[in-house]
Amino acid sequence: MEPSFFGSLWHKLVWLVRVFISSLERFYVGNGFSRAASLAYTTLFSLVPVMALSFGLLASFSLSDYSASEVVDFLFQQYVPGQVGVESVRESVKEMSTKALAQFGDAALTVNVFGLVFLVLTAILLLNSIEYALNEVWQVFEVRSLGSRLSIFCAIIVLGPIFAISIYYSARFTPGTYLGSIDETGIVAKLYTQLLPLIIDTISFFLLYFLVPKAPVKVRSALFGALLSALLFSAAKTSFAVYIVKFSTYGAIYGALAAIPIFLFWLYLTWVIVLLGCEASYQWQNLPSVGWIWKGSVLDVGDGRVLLGVQALVLITKAFHLGEKLPNDWELAGELECSSAVLKPILNSLEKARIIARSDNRDMSITLQRSPENIRLSEIVAAVKQGRGSVFCAAEMGALFQSLDGGRNADTVSLSEIVSTRGKGDIAS
Repeated sequence: MEPSFFGSLWHKLVWLVRVFISSLERFYVGNGFSRAASLAYTTLFSLVPVMALSFGLLASFSLSDYSASEVVDFLFQQYVPGQVGVESVRESVKEMSTKALAQFGDAALTVNVFGLVFLVLTAILLLNSIEYALNEVWQVFEVRSLGSRLSIFCAIIVLGPIFAISIYYSARFTPGTYLGSIDETGIVAKLYTQLLPLIIDTISFFLLYFLVPKAPVKVRSALFGALLSALLFSAAKTSFAVYIVKFSTYGAIYGALAAIPIFLFWLYLTWVIVLLGCEASYQWQNLPSVGWIWKGSVLDVGDGRVLLGVQALVLITKAFHLGEKLPNDWELAGELECSSAVLKPILNSLEKARIIARSDNRDMSITLQRSPENIRLSEIVAAVKQGRGSVFCAAEMGALFQSLDGGRNADTVSLSEIVSTRGKGDIAS
């Protein structure tokens, strides 16, 4: 009993290490640093308009200016380092946001249409950039419909401040005040104070990873990435403050303008953590539980694409005939034991050729656009190969599959017999 328990625990720990290493590798290979830099610049450009729009709309009919200002102050305390040396940076940016927020309630009624359109477009551009970056991690390149995207973005702009207000009042709640004599030592209150920022960060990252990508993200996958990001973010806040105070030369170089590059660097570091956490969510959901590399990734070469494409179509057809749930990209990749990065371009080619179609729901299941009787093998080959040359070895592969299917004992079949299937062993090109 004990060996199996510890063996299972060891297996899970090894798999977690593989998930983390795979996330780092894929983040680096996939230009994660470049995407983080792009998002940091977009955020710097859009931060004040987004906060002014979202909080201003809410403050104009439900919050006083003082309460709204308190919420903004809490958000900067939560998400921006505040130790000595970084305080000036936080205060500078917070002051800009607070002024914009205070003016928005009065200006909303008098601002011209073009100014309001600019605020809305700036907010939408930021949210669109975030959605695109997370979709790239999940290898989803089909965007939502315009109406769907606008409804989601507007909901985020309106509901975001409500979420911020709720966590703000949660932070003001002190367990020791209500527990009284039960918590005489104040341990519960201290624990609450220490853990609350981590809980808030985890919830924020979870909502980001679970709701924003147009992919069937599982709750456990999003939660794993969110927890990892929250831990990294907590460590980054302390480390960043120490770096600025002890080692940074920004003040000597930039003088009074030092707040801008320091804050931009913090935004960049934050987006690195966000994208890395998203990569971890993807790897948690899709990395095979055994093996150190993606199985079947060599099938991306040559006519292996045709083989993978046909296998995927067979699985889709069988699921339809049996009345089972139609698979999506990731489920097909799991069944075929290959990377979704390998399978997705093949499925995209089949979709472009109008052989398959993806549903527009959250599960993104795949179905055939025509009955199997009306889909010709020549169409599949043409769609997947896209005019590329190949060495198909049709007769040899036929002998191989016949042996594997039980037509002959595979123990008695040699490579020589497979190659000499045609008699002369010539290869069809």
